[in-house]
Amino acid sequence: MELVSNAPPESFLTHLQYRYLMNHIVKVTIGAEANEIILIVIHTFRNMDADVSLVRIISARKATKEEARQYQERR
Repeated sequence: MELVSNAPPESFLTHLQYRYLMNHIVKVTIGAEANEIILIVIHTFRNMDADVSLVRIISARKATKEEARQYQERR
C-alpha cells in the first residue's frame, strides 16, 4: 500500500516525539491535507533499508478547533 499526499511537506509539523512503542519512537504530526482539513496523525517509522521506510499510522483524526488555531499560528 502506498499513501500519497499532494500537500507540500512544509504544511506538516512534527511537533512532538513522546515515547517508545516496541523500540520505535512515536511521533505526533499536525498538518493540512489537500482539502485544507487539518489532521493530527500519530505514527512511527521503521527503516527497511537505505531507500525504504515503513510508516505505521497508529491514529489519525481531525484537529480540534484549538489544535487548528495553534497550527495556523506556527505555520
